Amino acid sequence: MKKGELSRDRKRQTELYLVLDCMEYLLQSFDIWGTDLANNSETTFYRRFASLLDKMFMKTNVELFDGETGSNATKNEIENNKAIFFDTNTAPAYSRKIDLLVKCSEQKKYVEISSNEWKRSSCTTTVKTAQQSKNLRINAAILKNIKQYGVFDTMSLDMIGTSGYFSMLHWLPDQNIFFARDAWPIQMPTSYLSMNEMKNFINTLLIFKANTVKRSNIIRILLKRKRLIMITKLFVSSSSSSAAATSTSNTK
Repeated sequence: MKKGELSRDRKRQTELYLVLDCMEYLLQSFDIWGTDLANNSETTFYRRFASLLDKMFMKTNVELFDGETGSNATKNEIENNKAIFFDTNTAPAYSRKIDLLVKCSEQKKYVEISSNEWKRSSCTTTVKTAQQSKNLRINAAILKNIKQYGVFDTMSLDMIGTSGYFSMLHWLPDQNIFFARDAWPIQMPTSYLSMNEMKNFINTLLIFKANTVKRSNIIRILLKRKRLIMITKLFVSSSSSSAAATSTSNTK
């Protein structure tokens, strides 16, 4: 009823409407999860979670790229490592594949903000550890790139089935290191028995949204500034060339 009132009052962009929309989605999904979560595929876990992220980032400047998309930041790091440690290796470098890559854009220039990974609930401890390590290294490569825009931390997600955590990766310039901390554990509700997890789950998604949108805005402002500087330089250069040509013509 409350969601309908907000819709009629044209308040669909409010945080309250978003929370109610997410709650409705979670409640409706209880009927499709089933009791044997271990048999669900990684794609199933990701798809149902990603539907909530679509709602969270709707009408923002943040874009979600999935389907094992590649990270340009990791490709650059692989090429740098090859040049330093394996200078005789001429094989092409390929980017690391990621379940969900979060980006922002300005005038069709995309900048990666975070890497986020999923695994099915029945995976082994070895696989879980490998995923955690991989995601930390990918986010370190991403953070190394976005430092130039004045962003010195990034928030990302690791999920195993319906359980996982958000964490912050920080760049510490005085020590020249990356440091991961501030984990927010989450449990995606899948039945009425886990209803008590819903408030914390949605609140943590809102924290992730606010954090990511804030960093997106910082990056986009600097991209706009750089673009204006480039346009100004081109205009000045063009004006100088025109003035020089006019001067030469008058001299003749």
